[in-house]
Amino acid sequence: MIFAWAAFPYTIYATNNNTNDVIVAAVSAIGLAAAASPIARGASIAAGFAVKLYPIALGPLWIMYEGRKRKPIMDFVLGGVGVGLLTFWVILLDGHPVEVVKLFYQKTLAFQGDRVSPWTIFSQVPDLAFLQRPLMAFAIFLAVLVAFVPRKKTLRRLAALSAAIVIAFQLTVNYWFYSYVIWFEPFVFLALLLSTNEKTALDSDQSVSDQQDVEVDDVRDGKQPE
Repeated sequence: MIFAWAAFPYTIYATNNNTNDVIVAAVSAIGLAAAASPIARGASIAAGFAVKLYPIALGPLWIMYEGRKRKPIMDFVLGGVGVGLLTFWVILLDGHPVEVVKLFYQKTLAFQGDRVSPWTIFSQVPDLAFLQRPLMAFAIFLAVLVAFVPRKKTLRRLAALSAAIVIAFQLTVNYWFYSYVIWFEPFVFLALLLSTNEKTALDSDQSVSDQQDVEVDDVRDGKQPE
């Protein structure tokens, strides 16, 4: 995986262009490596959002990685809020946080909404522009849908679905650049490069693993597992 990351042409391209796309891709890779921890998942989504806005689209999927269990969800929120506070506390320094938030919005979300590049599908083929909004709506729907379907999540599925979400949004936005390929690079690498004909730890159902942990704890406490 490390060799693939270093040798992949778009990693080198983004690095040579001195973009922060490498940083947010690295944050995504770290989030995958620490996916067993809901706090780490929340922290990586928040950190990625602080660098590049798009990781917030992965929020629903990553928060529901362990199902609808209250503790993992609360831990995810805790990790995200913690990193968010460490990142965005600077808006208080000016003494006018409302104005700073408005400026942040104008320089990020609003700016990206009006930004146009000649490399998107809709710039290349203007006749397809009428499809952009429906496809964007579908991308948003997809980001929410995969948080619940499939119900059983594995690390490989988390990576594959994350790649699908990122690619879906990249196909529908106004602005796209070649270095954005590495946004979904770690997800695709984990989902495909490590695939085998046999099940591995990447294919273990997260809910089953949690149940096994509970049973082990029950045995240690002298209880009979259910």
